[in-house]
Amino acid sequence: MSKEIVFNVGTQQTRIAIVEDGKLAELYIENAEHKRTIGNLYLGRIRKVMPSIQAAFVDVGQEQDAFLHFSDLSDNLPYLLDFLGLEEPHVADIDVPKGRKDWDKRPSDILNRGQTILVQITKEPISNKGSRISTDISLAGRFLVLVPLQNYVAVSRKITNDDERRRLESLASSLVPDGVGVIVRTVAQDRDAKSLDKDMKLLMERWRRVENRLREKPSPPALVHEDVDMASSIVRDEFSEEYNRILVDHEGLYHSIQSYVRAVAPQLVERV
Repeated sequence: MSKEIVFNVGTQQTRIAIVEDGKLAELYIENAEHKRTIGNLYLGRIRKVMPSIQAAFVDVGQEQDAFLHFSDLSDNLPYLLDFLGLEEPHVADIDVPKGRKDWDKRPSDILNRGQTILVQITKEPISNKGSRISTDISLAGRFLVLVPLQNYVAVSRKITNDDERRRLESLASSLVPDGVGVIVRTVAQDRDAKSLDKDMKLLMERWRRVENRLREKPSPPALVHEDVDMASSIVRDEFSEEYNRILVDHEGLYHSIQSYVRAVAPQLVERV
């Protein structure tokens, strides 16, 4: 199968198409006037806790309060709140147990009006509805996903070879610093230690910037981490050996994508 990613940059929109055998498989549109916020981390302030609808509303600085359903609360929420309460927030200072963590309290007993909380945007606002958010914080890299305040290593289920799964789990375990967990992505299959180590270091640099921002004690609502734009995220998440090429009609975006691919997958740079 022939596969391509096509970028078309206009004055108001960037259109990104996934093309398979000459047919449109997926289409993404990013508007210049509506900046992407998915993946961003905000230090928010809880405005309302509503047990009747199993949700809380959080001020993250957008026009509408963000919606935090209790099902989007991470199992490590008590440790996240402890982390935010530190004078100098550093994940390695929080002792997080392995495995799934069960609370002995209801969400409505943990969350309080006026409370400060770290959240991540999972869905953009629509019409008069605010963004959907989660406390399940993660930072995605090319080969790994960093999960702060967790204590596990997981391998993508799409990697089905048992020997490869064990190799990647062992390799990732040797790279994980204290205070974080990691998920090994599908594109990490057959990658060497150097590739994963480089990705882990980049992710930890990104997370340290989050910690440094929190140490500044910003007044909520405050943006503490801005994720990459849609174009970069699609290249990061989609582009692999199964794609024949990337086509870009904008010089600036072309050089940006080429630079990123050269850094994370130099063997594919000629396909851009």
